[in-house]
Amino acid sequence: MPEFLFAVISLVITAVLYFFTRQIINQKLQDLQGSDKLLGLILILITLGEVFYLGIHFGLFDMALELI
Repeated sequence: MPEFLFAVISLVITAVLYFFTRQIINQKLQDLQGSDKLLGLILILITLGEVFYLGIHFGLFDMALELI
């Protein structure tokens, strides 16, 4: 149960970071072209960080290393 709670909290934090970053980019960088590309890049980095965190927390990478 605590692992599920940590996963939900982590996903909520990821969503908050995404929307916070999106607001900053939309307000501060609206005149620049390619700000959507930057937003997409940030979203990819946040998502990869989330997958990395959950993989370590749930021990998914330990299973992968054992298989290798």
